[in-house]
Amino acid sequence: MAIDVLTPVPKTQEERWDYLKAGADLIMLGEELSFTQYQELFVEAHNYCTWTPSSEEGDDTDRTAEQKESINPQEDLYSKLQDYFGPYYFEASRKQAEALHNEDLLKYYSSRWTSYSNGAGSLNRLFNYLYRSYIKVQARDGGRKDLYPVFQLALRSWREHFLSPLQQHGRKLTRALIQLAERHREGETIDIGLMDSVLSSLVSVGIDTENMFFLSLDAYKEHFETEFLRESEERYRKASETWRSGSDEHVQAAKARVQEENDYISAAGEYLRPETQEELRRRCEVTILGDLAGEPGKGTTQ
Repeated sequence: MAIDVLTPVPKTQEERWDYLKAGADLIMLGEELSFTQYQELFVEAHNYCTWTPSSEEGDDTDRTAEQKESINPQEDLYSKLQDYFGPYYFEASRKQAEALHNEDLLKYYSSRWTSYSNGAGSLNRLFNYLYRSYIKVQARDGGRKDLYPVFQLALRSWREHFLSPLQQHGRKLTRALIQLAERHREGETIDIGLMDSVLSSLVSVGIDTENMFFLSLDAYKEHFETEFLRESEERYRKASETWRSGSDEHVQAAKARVQEENDYISAAGEYLRPETQEELRRRCEVTILGDLAGEPGKGTTQ
């Protein structure tokens, strides 16, 4: 059921932003807007971008005519959206996440991420005119690399104001992910969708600074892959200590262990990146079979 709170239609830029912010709040909360409400928001986003001092009616601000003339409405709107997705937006969610651990944390994180990214996608469409008339033009003609479409702006804010502060508390998200992966490795049935959701979010927030439309795996590596590979390799090394005699029995046991790990890696393909799977296989074979051949440590982490 659509909520009817977006009235009256604004006349000034200040009223227009309040109107857009109220709509953004509803969208980010996952509330249903009617087609008419969404259309009116779209129109006001366009009106904000095309505002001129001469088009203002009933301006009750203290700005002088000279101050008004110096305002770039598109730049002003982008700045307001940056502030909208600032630290305060994430404060309540972050505090709640900090109180959770292990799978409970992953479930909460995944739920918040799904809601947040869906809302950000809707806002990206709502502010499409801002992208076409300002962000894209500035990036193309002005060489600006500090401007992002609203969706990417929201993702960067999630990383800066939610993910990174959360990880300052003992890298608890990383620990929760690795613990769940270990349970899967040990043969336990886990929530594959949960792992995929959280790991996919880490990929999504890794935006290439040279090209806003390219993804970078830096967040995925920083908050999961690097530590997961290191701990997996240590696990392989400890296992290989049992089979260093080189006897036929030990050789067969080592090969069976490698196959067992390969089976896990294949099953984990539903949430691990292909690059991670490939590197896991390499480290497993080099560490276990290499140690068996008397070449401990060959080909391990650089």
